[in-house]
Amino acid sequence: MVQNGDVVTRDLASAAWQKITENHWLYGDFIADEKWRRWACGHKQWILDMIETYVTVEFGSKVRHVSCDYIYGPTGTNKTSDVLRMYGAKNVFTVDLSSENFPFDGYAGEPVILIDDFRSDVKFNTLLRWMNPYPMKVSIKGSHMQAQWRKVVITSNLSLDEVYPNLTEKKNPLYRRFENGIVFKKCQ
Repeated sequence: MVQNGDVVTRDLASAAWQKITENHWLYGDFIADEKWRRWACGHKQWILDMIETYVTVEFGSKVRHVSCDYIYGPTGTNKTSDVLRMYGAKNVFTVDLSSENFPFDGYAGEPVILIDDFRSDVKFNTLLRWMNPYPMKVSIKGSHMQAQWRKVVITSNLSLDEVYPNLTEKKNPLYRRFENGIVFKKCQ
């Protein structure tokens, strides 16, 4: 019986590539899966390199569809918890608005970003860029990460008319990005 380890390795590599590209697996997904754990431990750098290659090709050169929602209402109306429940907490990255230099520190490719308790905390043009479909990289401590989100959700106690009150230009570019409209949550 002839065993060709190279063929087995190529088959596993092809299957791993499929998990990365079709199922959007990260290294932790390989480790969490009992069937893949042993192989992944011995091929960590290869997996990380393939994920980086995929992300660069998929998100670094293509325009992606980004859907944006603005949810506002009084405190205590479950705006944030509803977003986390709707998209699944592990799929949502909360932008750290208190960090001027690294608001995306810890971002790991989550498909949804949450800009929580928004009160005009970032420059207007920066907010518009985060909502754009064009390829961009965000700074994380010591590195950068390709933006992969396809959903931006902003929660606030303020209506959209109340944010950026001193803005001299029109807010039309901001309004245009909210294709599903602007949602007001009543007290419950």
